Amino acid sequence: RGVLAVSFVQACQYYAYGAAEFYLAGYLPEVAHLNKFLTGIIIMSIIGVAIFAKPYMGRVSDKTGRRILIVLGCVISSIPLLAIPFVTDFWVLLLLVLVYGFGFATVTASTPALITELAPKELVGTSMGFLGTIMDVGQTLGPIISGFILATNLQYCGVFPSLAFVLLFSCIIFA
Repeated sequence: RGVLAVSFVQACQYYAYGAAEFYLAGYLPEVAHLNKFLTGIIIMSIIGVAIFAKPYMGRVSDKTGRRILIVLGCVISSIPLLAIPFVTDFWVLLLLVLVYGFGFATVTASTPALITELAPKELVGTSMGFLGTIMDVGQTLGPIISGFILATNLQYCGVFPSLAFVLLFSCIIFA
C-alpha cells in the first residue's frame, strides 16, 4: 500500500509538471504577452531549479525524513499553480515557477528513496520500475486531460488550479 501511495504522489507530480510545462508555453505568449526569449527563460527555470534542488532536497530528506518533505513539497508546488493564471508580470511569473520547481524537486527527490525503504529488499527493482511507469503515465496524461479543461470556458484559469487540486489531493491521500 505504501508503494502505491508514494507512486500515486509521484504520478500526480509528473501529471502537473507535464501539463504546467506544456501549457505555460501557451499561456506566457498568449495571455502574459511575453516574447519567446522570456517564455524560454521561464520554462527553463522550472527544469533548472529542479535539477539543482533535487540533490540538496534528497540530502534534506535523508536527515529529516521523507514523508514530511513529500507533503511539504506537494503544498509548495501547488501554491504557484493557483496564482499563475492571474499573473502576467515576467518577474512574478519567474518567481512562481521557481517556487513550483523547488516544490517539485522536493517531492521527486524524496519519493524514490521512500520507495526503497518501503519495498521488501527482493522487490525494490520491481517497485522502482512501477514508480517509473506510473510517473510516465502521469506525465503523459497531464497535458491530455488539461487540454480538455483548456477547451472549456475556464481556459487557463481552469488548467493551472486543476493541477494544484491534483497535487493537493495526492498530498491528502498520501498523508
